[in-house]
Amino acid sequence: MYKQKPKNLVNLTKGEMANWLNSFDTVLTDCDGVLWHEGVAIDGVPAAISLLKTLGKEVYFVTNNGIKTRHDIWKTAMGAGFDVPETRIIAPISGIVEYLQARDFRKKVYIIGAEAVRSELTAVGIESFGPGPDVLAGKLSDYIAQHVNDTEAHEVGAVVVGFDE
Repeated sequence: MYKQKPKNLVNLTKGEMANWLNSFDTVLTDCDGVLWHEGVAIDGVPAAISLLKTLGKEVYFVTNNGIKTRHDIWKTAMGAGFDVPETRIIAPISGIVEYLQARDFRKKVYIIGAEAVRSELTAVGIESFGPGPDVLAGKLSDYIAQHVNDTEAHEVGAVVVGFDE
């Protein structure tokens, strides 16, 4: 349980700010709405991230965006003026791919979600099917039953569910 009150950084003295900055090594930050908005950096944020890196902080960009690949998010970050290695982007699709690779996954993946999931799986040699049409006619359960039945059940080893309108 967190017992210490949050610090209002605006009210810290220079010494207190230095102590606070020295109290951590890693920064995890959300992306859209925190670093940039609609692909444009929020004023002052690239300089702040650069300063944190100059101070020796490990900076990671974390997102829950399940419709873009890590590479897509990296391109947005670079375009907005952030100098961040692609490996410092933590995104759901990359996490899914890394999880399956770590288990030497050899079956098919059924995708309920964005096309980006399929492209990331394909890039590492994992076979998949789905996603379905952007606008689904009828019930999702009927669509899944029809398409999973088209593939032998023993061939499906994972179902990935992500953002899907």
